[in-house]
Amino acid sequence: MLFLALAATPTLAQTAPPAGYFVGTYELIGRGPGPDFEPLSDMIKMQTSNDEFPLALSTCHGAAGDLFVALDVMEGGPPLTGHLGGSTIYCYVQNNGDNYPILSCYSDPAGGEMPGLFTLWPSNESPGPASLKECP
Repeated sequence: MLFLALAATPTLAQTAPPAGYFVGTYELIGRGPGPDFEPLSDMIKMQTSNDEFPLALSTCHGAAGDLFVALDVMEGGPPLTGHLGGSTIYCYVQNNGDNYPILSCYSDPAGGEMPGLFTLWPSNESPGPASLKECP
Protein backbone atom coordinates (compact mmCIF):
# COMPACT_ATOMS: atom_id res chain seq x y z
CA MET A 1 0.00 0.00 0.00
CA LEU A 2 2.78 2.44 0.91
CA PHE A 3 4.44 1.78 -2.45
CA LEU A 4 1.27 2.80 -4.31
CA ALA A 5 0.99 6.01 -2.30
CA LEU A 6 4.60 6.94 -3.07
CA ALA A 7 4.22 6.05 -6.73
CA ALA A 8 1.19 8.33 -7.05
CA THR A 9 2.97 11.33 -5.48
CA PRO A 10 4.14 13.83 -8.14
CA THR A 11 7.89 14.17 -8.45
CA LEU A 12 9.27 17.55 -7.43
CA ALA A 13 11.29 19.45 -10.01
CA GLN A 14 14.98 19.78 -9.31
CA THR A 15 16.15 22.97 -7.63
CA ALA A 16 19.35 24.95 -7.92
CA PRO A 17 21.97 25.50 -5.21
CA PRO A 18 22.09 28.91 -3.42
CA ALA A 19 23.11 31.89 -5.55
CA GLY A 20 26.45 32.29 -3.78
CA TYR A 21 27.54 28.88 -5.06
CA PHE A 22 27.77 30.33 -8.59
CA VAL A 23 29.65 33.57 -7.84
CA GLY A 24 32.94 33.75 -9.70
CA THR A 25 34.56 33.89 -13.12
CA TYR A 26 33.84 31.31 -15.80
CA GLU A 27 35.17 30.45 -19.22
CA LEU A 28 32.37 30.52 -21.78
CA ILE A 29 33.10 28.02 -24.55
CA GLY A 30 30.71 26.84 -27.26
CA ARG A 31 28.86 27.76 -30.42
CA GLY A 32 26.70 30.82 -30.96
CA PRO A 33 23.09 30.84 -32.14
CA GLY A 34 22.01 31.25 -35.73
CA PRO A 35 22.82 29.63 -39.05
CA ASP A 36 26.59 30.26 -38.78
CA PHE A 37 26.93 28.61 -35.36
CA GLU A 38 30.11 30.67 -34.80
CA PRO A 39 32.62 29.58 -32.12
CA LEU A 40 32.33 31.33 -28.76
CA SER A 41 35.20 31.95 -26.38
CA ASP A 42 34.86 34.53 -23.61
CA MET A 43 35.11 35.05 -19.88
CA ILE A 44 31.94 35.68 -17.88
CA LYS A 45 31.54 36.98 -14.35
CA MET A 46 28.64 35.99 -12.14
CA GLN A 47 27.88 38.18 -9.16
CA THR A 48 25.05 38.44 -6.66
CA SER A 49 23.97 40.83 -3.98
CA ASN A 50 22.94 39.47 -0.60
CA ASP A 51 23.58 35.88 -1.79
CA GLU A 52 20.25 35.85 -3.63
CA PHE A 53 19.10 35.35 -7.20
CA PRO A 54 19.17 36.79 -9.79
CA LEU A 55 22.85 36.54 -10.60
CA ALA A 56 24.26 39.44 -12.62
CA LEU A 57 26.19 38.29 -15.71
CA SER A 58 28.80 40.23 -17.65
CA THR A 59 31.27 39.10 -20.31
CA CYS A 60 34.59 40.54 -21.37
CA HIS A 61 33.10 41.34 -24.78
CA GLY A 62 30.36 43.52 -23.31
CA ALA A 63 27.32 41.24 -23.13
CA ALA A 64 25.31 41.53 -19.92
CA GLY A 65 22.39 39.64 -18.45
CA ASP A 66 20.94 37.77 -15.52
CA LEU A 67 20.39 34.22 -14.34
CA PHE A 68 17.73 33.04 -11.92
CA VAL A 69 15.96 29.89 -10.74
CA ALA A 70 13.30 28.82 -13.22
CA LEU A 71 10.01 28.79 -11.30
CA ASP A 72 8.13 26.77 -13.90
CA VAL A 73 10.76 24.08 -14.50
CA MET A 74 9.41 20.70 -15.55
CA GLU A 75 10.96 17.45 -14.32
CA GLY A 76 14.31 17.15 -16.10
CA GLY A 77 14.16 20.73 -17.38
CA PRO A 78 16.86 23.37 -16.90
CA PRO A 79 16.76 24.75 -13.34
CA LEU A 80 18.34 28.10 -14.28
CA THR A 81 17.14 30.54 -16.90
CA GLY A 82 17.87 34.14 -17.77
CA HIS A 83 19.24 36.44 -20.45
CA LEU A 84 22.64 37.09 -21.97
CA GLY A 85 23.02 39.71 -24.66
CA GLY A 86 19.88 39.45 -26.81
CA SER A 87 19.17 35.80 -26.06
CA THR A 88 17.22 33.87 -23.45
CA ILE A 89 19.43 31.20 -21.89
CA TYR A 90 18.63 27.94 -20.13
CA CYS A 91 21.25 26.15 -18.02
CA TYR A 92 21.66 22.75 -16.42
CA VAL A 93 23.94 22.52 -13.39
CA GLN A 94 26.57 19.89 -12.66
CA ASN A 95 29.55 19.99 -10.40
CA ASN A 96 32.99 18.57 -10.92
CA GLY A 97 34.90 16.35 -8.49
CA ASP A 98 35.93 19.40 -6.45
CA ASN A 99 32.29 20.56 -6.13
CA TYR A 100 32.67 23.58 -8.43
CA PRO A 101 29.68 24.42 -10.64
CA ILE A 102 29.71 23.66 -14.35
CA LEU A 103 26.79 25.01 -16.38
CA SER A 104 25.71 23.45 -19.67
CA CYS A 105 23.55 26.02 -21.43
CA TYR A 106 21.64 26.69 -24.60
CA SER A 107 20.31 29.97 -25.92
CA ASP A 108 17.01 30.60 -27.62
CA PRO A 109 17.45 33.68 -29.82
CA ALA A 110 14.56 35.67 -31.20
CA GLY A 111 13.58 34.80 -34.73
CA GLY A 112 13.63 31.01 -34.35
CA GLU A 113 17.23 30.58 -35.48
CA MET A 114 19.35 27.62 -34.38
CA PRO A 115 20.04 27.73 -30.62
CA GLY A 116 23.51 28.38 -29.27
CA LEU A 117 25.16 25.71 -27.14
CA PHE A 118 27.83 26.56 -24.58
CA THR A 119 29.44 25.52 -21.32
CA LEU A 120 30.39 27.78 -18.43
CA TRP A 121 33.48 26.25 -16.82
CA PRO A 122 34.84 27.74 -13.58
CA SER A 123 38.01 29.69 -14.29
CA ASN A 124 40.83 28.20 -12.22
CA GLU A 125 38.12 26.24 -10.40
CA SER A 126 38.05 28.90 -7.70
CA PRO A 127 34.54 30.36 -7.37
CA GLY A 128 33.89 33.25 -5.04
CA PRO A 129 34.63 36.97 -5.01
CA ALA A 130 38.40 36.45 -4.61
CA SER A 131 38.56 34.67 -7.97
CA LEU A 132 37.09 37.47 -10.09
CA LYS A 133 39.68 38.21 -12.77
CA GLU A 134 40.07 41.12 -15.05
CA CYS A 135 39.30 40.60 -18.72
CA PRO A 136 42.35 39.95 -20.89
